[in-house]
Order: sequence, then C-alpha cells, then structure tokens
Amino acid sequence: MLKNKWFVFIMIFIFVLSVLGGCNRKTEETIEENPSVVEKEEAEEEAIPIDSSEEENSLQRILASRPGILAFWVSWNEESKQQLEILENVYKLVEEDVAVLGIHATTFDTMSKEEVFKDLEDYTFEMLLDEEGEIQETYYVGNFPTIVFLDKEGKVVYSYTTLVEEDAILEKLTLLLESL
Repeated sequence: MLKNKWFVFIMIFIFVLSVLGGCNRKTEETIEENPSVVEKEEAEEEAIPIDSSEEENSLQRILASRPGILAFWVSWNEESKQQLEILENVYKLVEEDVAVLGIHATTFDTMSKEEVFKDLEDYTFEMLLDEEGEIQETYYVGNFPTIVFLDKEGKVVYSYTTLVEEDAILEKLTLLLESL
C-alpha cells in the first residue's frame, strides 16, 4: 500500500512539473519583442551534415560555401506563410551573398504536393520538399516557423522557433557576413 502511494505521488509530481514547464512558453512572441528567443550565440563544434544525396536541389548545392537561411514551414500555420513573405523581401536584398531556402515540412502538412507547388509560385528563392522529414530531424525542427542561420561551413549560428521580422533577419545576416 505504501508503494502505491509513493508511485501516485511521484506521478502527480512529474505531471505538475510538466504542466508548469509548458505554461511558461510564449507562442505569439516575435523576435523583435525578445531577441534572445532560442538563439544559439555560438556555432556548434561540428558542422551539421547538410545533405549527402546527389539530388539536383540538394542543400549542399544551394548553399555552395556561402552563409544561408533555412526556413521550415507548413501551409496550415499563418506565421509560416508570413515568414516566407518576409524572407522573399530579404532575399531580394541579399541573394548574391546569402542562400535563402524554404523547406516545406511535408510530414507535418496535410496539403498535397500539387497544392504546395501552387503556393510556391509567388517566391523567387529556392524551395525543397522534406518528404521524409530528414532535414527537419537534422536541424531539430518541431515548431513552425523555424529559421536556421548557417555559416559558410554549414554550422548553425542562430536558430529561431518563432516569426522573425525583416529587420532582425538583416541584423543577424550583417553580423554573419562581417564574421567571414
């Protein structure tokens, strides 16, 4: 009987901790309001593998030894769509110096490929479909939109799991390009 009470007590304690931990998240926060949101100030020791496939649209080909932005998105998330519009504006300013790549998280979306391709007609930067979720897994993506800044070696420099405004993106890109 005493063992059952301890087991119940421990389970309730774990549940309370998980609920309290989840209540502290701010889902509507933008990077303009709080620039420290999920930011990785230091590059990781090892470069995250970009893509070993021989596909024509591989990440490796698109990045081509220059800094890059990976934008993970899904069609059902309005902030994801807003992020793509912001990145379109940024891309027009930095297309010579920085690779911008939209990555559709196909495994998290209900939209057909045909519908996705129709939605992509408005964007001039390159897009990839992550049909198997491999790229999402590589960069630990679980929230949308997620923006990942890479240096020219493919190392993650900054990562955000919220809508990032144009000014903040340009500021991070300026810092990234100055460090080259």
